[in-house]
Amino acid sequence: MVNSQDVAKQANVSQATVSRAFRDDTRISPETKRKVIKAAEDLGYYPNYSARGLKQKKSRIIGIMMSDADNIFYNALIKQLERSLVAKGYRLLLSYNDEDPRRERECLESMLSSRVEGVFCIPVSTENEDLYSIMKKNNIHIVQIIRILFPGFDAVTINDEMGAYMATNHLLSQGHKNILMTEYSFNELHPVKTAGYLRALNENGLTDDCARILDLSYNVDNSALIAGAMIDGNCTAIITSNTIITINALKAIKSQGLSIPEDISVIAYDDNAWLEFLGVSAITHPMEEIGKAMSELLIGRIEKDSRLPEPQAQIKIKPFLLLRNSIKKIT
Repeated sequence: MVNSQDVAKQANVSQATVSRAFRDDTRISPETKRKVIKAAEDLGYYPNYSARGLKQKKSRIIGIMMSDADNIFYNALIKQLERSLVAKGYRLLLSYNDEDPRRERECLESMLSSRVEGVFCIPVSTENEDLYSIMKKNNIHIVQIIRILFPGFDAVTINDEMGAYMATNHLLSQGHKNILMTEYSFNELHPVKTAGYLRALNENGLTDDCARILDLSYNVDNSALIAGAMIDGNCTAIITSNTIITINALKAIKSQGLSIPEDISVIAYDDNAWLEFLGVSAITHPMEEIGKAMSELLIGRIEKDSRLPEPQAQIKIKPFLLLRNSIKKIT
């Protein structure tokens, strides 16, 4: 197998220079670095990051535990994070908990055994608090994202209460009163989006009795339930709380032979390219800002950045309402 000595001989440099080139060490010139990289490529050499990690007692691995592999928003976030982390010399270990405490435990155990230095996580429940505590005792830094279940850890979240409030408030300003709000039932244990929905109703003179909140099951086709709720509530508008629910809602609308926005207005949570193509209004998020906040916080903890607040940081990102052609004004 090709090793660093072979690369050093090919590039006519020392073995230490080869090591510095792959660490982005500033003590070598860009020309020397290019020569080393070219020699490595010609020989088919790849640095042994695992061996380096053992020597330095650092793995340079960051774990990220997401909840849903099919969520377009999460995939876009992972893309932003990977770019930022790779630029800082870290690698990403990705896993999905599927909103299942048992899978969450498996993911956390895998990260512990992989000697991660930090973890981004969407926590599922408090059932696995013991593993989070073990990570903390082992100086594995944790940043909760999207959802906060453990107040003692850093967190980067989106102001979903504000996002739902903006969506509801806009629909109310367009004359809609029968507005269906959809959300996964497990999120209602810590209601955020529905809190924004209710705040908008109350501020516009409507009581909680006027609310139409539909709690849905995770990882199933909810289109029939959404269709029934729209009909039973005589709804003129719907707010969908994530990408998968949006797909289910669009299926429900089609199954009932309804048109957007003539028969029903729609605001979707989490924007993406196909919503733009369909002309559906959406709550959108500054992905680059979110990714930067997450990476700077976790890497800052790992590298002991004294500028970070103690004992933890709670960063909340503001969403935006992006209006398209999916809302009808009722006069």
